Amino acid sequence: MQNNLSKKIVYLTVILLVAGLFFISDISLLEAKSTVGDPYYFLKKQLVWVAISIVALIFFAKIRLDRLKNLSFLFYFGSIILLVLVLIPGIGTQIWGARRWINLNGFTIQPSEFAKISLLIYMAFLFTDEKKRDIKNFITITLPLFLLIVIEPDFGTAAIIIAIAFSIYFISGAPIKKLLPTSLATILVGILFIVIFPYRRKRVMALLDPFYDPLGDSYHVYQIVLTLASGGMLGRGIGESRQKYQYLPQVTTDSIMAVIGEELGFLGLMVFIGLLMLFVVITFKIAKDKTDPLAKLISAGMGVWIGAQGLLNLSSIAILLPLTGIPFPFISYGGSSLLALMIGIGLVVNVNNNLK
Repeated sequence: MQNNLSKKIVYLTVILLVAGLFFISDISLLEAKSTVGDPYYFLKKQLVWVAISIVALIFFAKIRLDRLKNLSFLFYFGSIILLVLVLIPGIGTQIWGARRWINLNGFTIQPSEFAKISLLIYMAFLFTDEKKRDIKNFITITLPLFLLIVIEPDFGTAAIIIAIAFSIYFISGAPIKKLLPTSLATILVGILFIVIFPYRRKRVMALLDPFYDPLGDSYHVYQIVLTLASGGMLGRGIGESRQKYQYLPQVTTDSIMAVIGEELGFLGLMVFIGLLMLFVVITFKIAKDKTDPLAKLISAGMGVWIGAQGLLNLSSIAILLPLTGIPFPFISYGGSSLLALMIGIGLVVNVNNNLK
């Protein structure tokens, strides 16, 4: 049973990776040709990240867990250092008004993506110790990552950080009553950031009325509405998207599922949603069947991570939430997100195969 579940996770990962590469190639041809002169530029870069990520998955599927435990704080502390560096002008790269990236000789990394996996690893190991399952450790670990990511600003990733931390806290058996004030404070902070920052208010306005400024503040949302509406139930057909021709912003990253919806229709989108839901179900089943606390926390934490990230992305393109800049797991273009996810999948396979 253990190996069967691990195989299912790996098979699902391969299916989603292949689908992601196919649609990145399909959707990015014109953008890549017009910007860098090579229609397969984005595909080639993503292939490099896929290769690196597969190696990482295999490595973390085989690493001794006691060694990983000894390194877990270094991973966490390293993530904090990277999140600080990304805010420093000259080191961090500012794109679309946000400072979230570090450029390394042509390859761009996003430290907030690695914060997810470092939080998962460090907090899961720490909360296996019953004496350390308390609200003080929860806040001490989560708050620095949360604040640094919000400052970038990247509120969507900050929300996923909170979701991962809450899931580990809850599943570990820590006192729930003490978590309620923290939950309320998190919600209030979210509302405060919407009120304080004008661009977030504009995103809420675009959510409430995608047509209020179709050539300005609500342009992205308006184009998403057109993209999904033109796809209908069955879609235009693979390769037949019109919106990918530089009408829809961030077409290979945040908005890739909208273009897939245009080409494959609502039914095609449902296939991808179903695959992601199956992913979450398998990780939760592993967590349910295991008696070892570490196996439970890592498996459930990954399930929440993948589910929350997919839900935020789909809710944005369905105009249920403001646009957050969250990539769809395994499908969207982007190496940092893919690498972090693949490390997590490797750990799920590891604990499933080696822990009771």
